[in-house]
Amino acid sequence: MYSIVLKNGSYVFHATRGMKSLSRIEKIFDLPKIKCNIPATLALTRRQVQIQPRFFFQTSSRKEALPAAAVSKFGAVLLGRTVRKYWRNLPEEKKIVWKKKLKRSKYIIAGILGAVGIGMGVYYQSHVQEAPVTHRKRFIAFTNDQIMESSKEALNSVLLLANEGQIIPATPETSELYDRIVKVSQQLIKGNADLPQVNDLEWTITVVFDNKNVNAYVLSCGSIFVYTGMLYMCDSDDQLGIILGHEMAHAVLGHSAEDMSMRNFWDFLFIIPLAALWAVLPNDLTAKIANWAASEMKRIIMDLPYSRFIEEEADQVGLILAAKACFDIREAPVVWAKMRLLAEDDDTILSGSQLTLHMKNVSTNWMSWFRKD
Repeated sequence: MYSIVLKNGSYVFHATRGMKSLSRIEKIFDLPKIKCNIPATLALTRRQVQIQPRFFFQTSSRKEALPAAAVSKFGAVLLGRTVRKYWRNLPEEKKIVWKKKLKRSKYIIAGILGAVGIGMGVYYQSHVQEAPVTHRKRFIAFTNDQIMESSKEALNSVLLLANEGQIIPATPETSELYDRIVKVSQQLIKGNADLPQVNDLEWTITVVFDNKNVNAYVLSCGSIFVYTGMLYMCDSDDQLGIILGHEMAHAVLGHSAEDMSMRNFWDFLFIIPLAALWAVLPNDLTAKIANWAASEMKRIIMDLPYSRFIEEEADQVGLILAAKACFDIREAPVVWAKMRLLAEDDDTILSGSQLTLHMKNVSTNWMSWFRKD
């Protein structure tokens, strides 16, 4: 398996059209003035490309550790069922004794629950960080090293292994595919070199041969992962720049770490209510139904709105990144419209970054925004 490592230098590229749409973006998102960080005419030397083989040594099948939140949920369910069965088999006179003990200890129990709540609040506040670009406050439970390690693990154990045999090696015969992504990626990186999340990374490119998979990823460790279906969907470098800008925005903003942090936090927060649910309800079936209903409510009330929010934030920041790199962001509605049409094709696999979650509304809004001018 191979990937491309981007080195110093650049391609010859003339970027003058991106400035025309900057004022429109400012109106849409009420942003400060965006400056194009690429000179109007770039005439630097061709980017040097180094091929890096990736080797996988494996003597036994991989065994993934169970997530801590999943173990905690299972423990809460098991504890609740155990308490329910114990209470059901308890003689009436002992139930009366236990009720009296609980009544006498109600302030102690309330104090313990209050202390747990305060502890969770302190833990949450101590892990609040400011997002780059948007300066939004959000909860992140992981260090930068942990985020990078998780990102590399996702690349090596998920993306590369899942596409083994389909990854296109960087050879003279395939240089056209890689050259296009290298050029667009370099323009994005140079245009946003003021961001440490962009400038401090060693960026790599991997291309996967799958024309029906309209997909691209940019991981926090600096890995750009593109399927040929996405390359063929993008008719111009501007369109590809908008797609990679959107994906790069996810990486710059740390959406993956934020999402994982929030999910784990809420899972741990609901451990006590989950145990109580399984302890109080009369049987497993009722508890399962109530548990499913609570999970669905959480998904509808919290998870889906949050997913839409981070996608909209990635759209906003992605357009900023693309505009700073002098891509013509007027191509954005064309990209969303094409994605909307592809969503109707059952044979097409769309972006795993949930780009399709809101693209119908985005494409319609973009069209109406441009018609206002």
